[in-house]
Amino acid sequence: MHRIQNLFSRRFNKRHGRTGSLWQSRYKAKYVEDETYLGRLVIYVHLNPVKGGVVEDPSDYVFGGHREIKRRTRNALVDIDETLLCFGSAKKEARRSYLSAIRAGRGPVDSGKRASWHPFISENDDPLEIDRASPKIDFLGRSTDLERPTLEPRVFLETVCDLIGIDMAIVSSRVRDRGTAAARKLIVTLGVERWRQSRTGLARVLQKNPDMVSWWAGEGAKTRVNDPEYATELDRLDEALASRAAGMTGLERLGGTF
Repeated sequence: MHRIQNLFSRRFNKRHGRTGSLWQSRYKAKYVEDETYLGRLVIYVHLNPVKGGVVEDPSDYVFGGHREIKRRTRNALVDIDETLLCFGSAKKEARRSYLSAIRAGRGPVDSGKRASWHPFISENDDPLEIDRASPKIDFLGRSTDLERPTLEPRVFLETVCDLIGIDMAIVSSRVRDRGTAAARKLIVTLGVERWRQSRTGLARVLQKNPDMVSWWAGEGAKTRVNDPEYATELDRLDEALASRAAGMTGLERLGGTF
């Protein structure tokens, strides 16, 4: 985003004979790990055109997903079932909860309490079904068909370190040689981008500052975009970890022992 904003600003200023900053503030991004917060974001995005004075009814905004959830268009671009899963597990009640939140102008109140979105689920209501046969493409342009079970941060780190042949004690140490730095960047990038690992969770296990872990993830993302060999290495490690995790028991994935 920094590159896009910078390039656009320079070209805009040159075209209009102006100098100085063009954007009001820096681009901001927030890592979404909580389903309830994701529901809030859906409501926020769909109400933005109304709050900005562009339209009076979010259904009139053709570039948003609200009209598609309300069945106002035939060929939907958004995955309606995936979106509605933030608001319930049955189609009718999830849609009602979503529309109620739109009318109220806010998202869910009680974090983690799905029942607050739908006080009851009718026995005649159809469950939301995701088409698992169709390929899902994530924001990095990868297929998400690869099974990635939830791993406790320490289990994730120990397993990945074992796969790439490096001692986790070295990764968490103050060593700053090129090989260790590259390993840290690769491990954190894999965890944050593909295995739902939080930066704070990884930082806690590695005994590092969360800002440093975030920096590693950012550097890894840039390298992935600009270096095809690095992207391939990331893919290989991703597949190897998925294969290793598939052989673990649920207790092992959570860091427990028998």
